[in-house]
Amino acid sequence: MVRNQKPPAVRLVLNSLITILFFPAIVLLASGDWRWLEGWIFSFWFVLMVLSATIYLAVRDPALLAERSRLRFAENQKAWDRYVLIIIYVLMLAWFIVMPLDARRFRGRRIFLPR
Repeated sequence: MVRNQKPPAVRLVLNSLITILFFPAIVLLASGDWRWLEGWIFSFWFVLMVLSATIYLAVRDPALLAERSRLRFAENQKAWDRYVLIIIYVLMLAWFIVMPLDARRFRGRRIFLPR
């Protein structure tokens, strides 16, 4: 990795917009209630954490941010590591869907776990 490499500004802005719009939309759509205060608080917190980490890396280590922002896998990455990363992404997305379903839409009726 080249240490002077910087992530393209357009990519940073696009990734930030996706974070700001996509994740809160998932939480609030799955909850079925755009007025759900806890969903808005969680969405705000999540966006704040992601954007603060992005800004920190953009200032302190732009090369690391550029490497982490790449959409494709590294050429020297092991196959099992790719599968683990895909599983983590899928589980994170599932968490963003199941959490508001359980907390708001079905209000803890234990639809995901047997009684």
